[in-house]
Amino acid sequence: MRNAHRKPLRDKLFLALAGLAIRHRLRVFVAVGLVTLLAVSALPFLKLRTTRQGMHPPDLPEQIRYERFLEDFGTATQLVILLEGDTDAVKAAADAVAAELGQNGDWVRNVFYRVDLAYFERIGPYFLPLDSLQTADAWLAGHEAELRGLLASPSAATALAQLAQLGGSAKIDFAQIEKQLAGLQQGLDGWKRFLTGEEENVALFGPESFEELLPPGSAEMLAAEGYLLGKDRRSALLFVQPAKTTDDCGFISPFMAYSRAATAAALKSHPGVTAGFTGWPVAVDEEVSMMKRDLLVVSLFSTLVILLLLYVSFRSLTKSALVFVPLVFGVLWNTALIYLLVGYLSYFTTVFIGLLFSLGTGYGIIFMRRFREELIEGYDTERAMERTFVGAGPGIATSAVTTIAAFVAISLFDVPAFSQMGIVSATGMLCLLVATMLILPPLMMVFREKIKSQAHIRVVGAGALEWAWRQVARAPLLFLLCGAAVIPAAIFLVPRVGFDYDVNHLLPADSETRVVAERLEQVMGQQTQFIAVTADNLEQVRRLQEKIAALPTVAKIESAASMLPPNLEEKRAALLRLHKRVAAWPAPQPPPTPDTEALAAQLRAFAAELAGHQEAAFAEGRGNLVTALGETSASLEAIAVALSAPGAADREHRFEMSLVAAFDDLRGRLATAATSEPLSLASLPEDLRLRFVGSSGRLALMVFPKEEIWDPDFLARFVDEVTGAAQEVLGKNEGEQNTAGFAVVYRQTSKLIWNGLRRALLLTLVFVALLLLIDFRRPMPALLAAVPFVVSMGATLSLLALAGRSLNMASQLALPVLIGIGVDFGVHTVHRWLEPDGVDLAKVVRTIGGAVWLAGATNMTGFGALLLARYVGLAHFGAILFVGIFLAFGGALLGIPAAIAALRLDRRSAK
Repeated sequence: MRNAHRKPLRDKLFLALAGLAIRHRLRVFVAVGLVTLLAVSALPFLKLRTTRQGMHPPDLPEQIRYERFLEDFGTATQLVILLEGDTDAVKAAADAVAAELGQNGDWVRNVFYRVDLAYFERIGPYFLPLDSLQTADAWLAGHEAELRGLLASPSAATALAQLAQLGGSAKIDFAQIEKQLAGLQQGLDGWKRFLTGEEENVALFGPESFEELLPPGSAEMLAAEGYLLGKDRRSALLFVQPAKTTDDCGFISPFMAYSRAATAAALKSHPGVTAGFTGWPVAVDEEVSMMKRDLLVVSLFSTLVILLLLYVSFRSLTKSALVFVPLVFGVLWNTALIYLLVGYLSYFTTVFIGLLFSLGTGYGIIFMRRFREELIEGYDTERAMERTFVGAGPGIATSAVTTIAAFVAISLFDVPAFSQMGIVSATGMLCLLVATMLILPPLMMVFREKIKSQAHIRVVGAGALEWAWRQVARAPLLFLLCGAAVIPAAIFLVPRVGFDYDVNHLLPADSETRVVAERLEQVMGQQTQFIAVTADNLEQVRRLQEKIAALPTVAKIESAASMLPPNLEEKRAALLRLHKRVAAWPAPQPPPTPDTEALAAQLRAFAAELAGHQEAAFAEGRGNLVTALGETSASLEAIAVALSAPGAADREHRFEMSLVAAFDDLRGRLATAATSEPLSLASLPEDLRLRFVGSSGRLALMVFPKEEIWDPDFLARFVDEVTGAAQEVLGKNEGEQNTAGFAVVYRQTSKLIWNGLRRALLLTLVFVALLLLIDFRRPMPALLAAVPFVVSMGATLSLLALAGRSLNMASQLALPVLIGIGVDFGVHTVHRWLEPDGVDLAKVVRTIGGAVWLAGATNMTGFGALLLARYVGLAHFGAILFVGIFLAFGGALLGIPAAIAALRLDRRSAK
């Protein structure tokens, strides 16, 4: 028996397994049945969770802070509905959708889609600087007589008569003139625009309109009647807060079904308006749907193709079933281990359960192929079984353990979604190995077959493989050199392989989550992700906002401080004084019909007086005042010209009437601002309060980035700058603890994933090297067995670089898996070469080659089936392994024999 004197313990173990198959089949079947019943009983308890729930370690401090923020505010778990159509239509549709969604409190907590404009109309004066209000009060007190006179006869002529007194004293007060000119010039500009038809409204409260006094974006919101419209005014946003902050698909899926149905019902009466959905609930719902669909499609396709391959190769339904049946038991056993070790299924773990069939089929193929060869050699069934266990068993075990080692390395990832996939796959491969070695041999003893000739067990495609070897055998050194050229090419090309950090790119291009999110950024003109900084009070929020707004990575900040200006008590007192003063004045009389000719003459006379002041200012060396007086004189002349145009009298009368109306509006605004409920967090409209004030009473600032957070360099700067600013305001520890958000978590998670990949690759290489040395006990055969994965890894990554494709969060996991699977083929080939008849390389290729080719084909089928998956990350994962496995078994079946022949290796020295 081969190498019995060198490996007695291993051979005894495999002979014991053969004894179970030969003499204790009934006991094996009973034990398998009992274990399977226990495993099946665990199936109802397995829960389904989304991959997004497992993308972050639960004990990650950043994740804990983020979950705390979500629990308090719930903002990031909102559903976002984007309505598009004509401006008026989307406004009406937004009303209807919000009303329909809000009818069921079991699913929807609130809908934020429109701001109460009465609040903004009331708070406008509070956004004026405190010193401006105080200055206005002092000015009104100093000019009360003139203003009362103007109210008694509210006309431009009266106002000009009063202005003509500017600097009319013997000693010209240049400082007073300069101070008056700024406001005068702005008033003249508005007068001119009104007369020329450029403007139809008049605002009295300072140099700006009330809308322009409000926080950034408020003017647009007021113009949109409070609706959250996009830049194009043809889209409206609705933020729907679910009744629960959970992302459990047991709640999210029916919540999304309700939201879609309610939106569709509301839009029936608004033809031409379309709705798109995005946000966390949509992503979770889509992922669950893809999970179910991909599991069915991938599993069904790969199973059918594998069964077809087995049938074509074995030419027997019975033999095909014999190989496949142990896999079913192995997968069932693994579900029990998943329940015990993980407790639930996610997207990756679910799909990998389907892939186990393709990964484990090779064990049965190689075992059955070797058993049939032993029968052809003339051994009886029992003896053939013993020789099969001793001859093929070590190679099967080693190849299985190398693949398991790769998955164990992945299980050490700090990201639960990946580590759980590694655990499920490692335990799955172990279950398949045990099931194959325990169940298949007894079944083969029960369903015995008679082998007539070598042709009877010839595998489809073996002829092409043998022909390829004959070509390689003519110049093995040349073939070896061509294969070795992969190494320098890989050294040059592999560093060019990029890494795509955008998790949205894991979804299909037509995914609603992805499409609507991209559209949302277009219509809103900003990124949708943000960092949240929480604070205890408004004073902290204001200090944070001032500090963070100056950061170069920050595009925009939203907070309660934007809705509640500073110095509220002092401003309220100033506004109350202004209100009392203005309220005591008499109501303005209707302005008389203007005499435009007289008014034009009055303007020119005033301009001439200012020209005299201009000469005096020049003599005093006041250059700025000279320029200002010149601009004011030019404006006076322009208005005088406009008063001579046709219809000027009518426009001038409407202008003076507008001034009277504006004064009444001013008096009303002052009364409202000064006498209504004091501004506070409690006075904020409910929608705004729920957005910025958590259930704990803490306040939140939402900091939006200038660029996409998927660029790791920008993400690091963005998080560091915002966190640093928070630490400066709140203190080092408090600043860090109060900074949360997906961007903060993802920065750490992306580091963990990248570091996990490097660690998994290193550990896989170490595990595989040790296993090969333990198995072969000599470096030379171990190196030969490593040839396939070295060639396949280098060539696959080089092809990836040449194609300009990047690795992503999912496809990166293919690399350690490729090492484990790639070594499998090399192990089987080298084991066959080390057998007594292995000196005949053509026979090695002919015998083990057929089995390795068929095992590789089943592996390629399983991973190739992933190309049918909707989940892009999984499809890329499958594509890399499909190409890599093809190159790996090509390297095993042609590269290893070529190396042996070219280097004239002596297998005796390798034993």
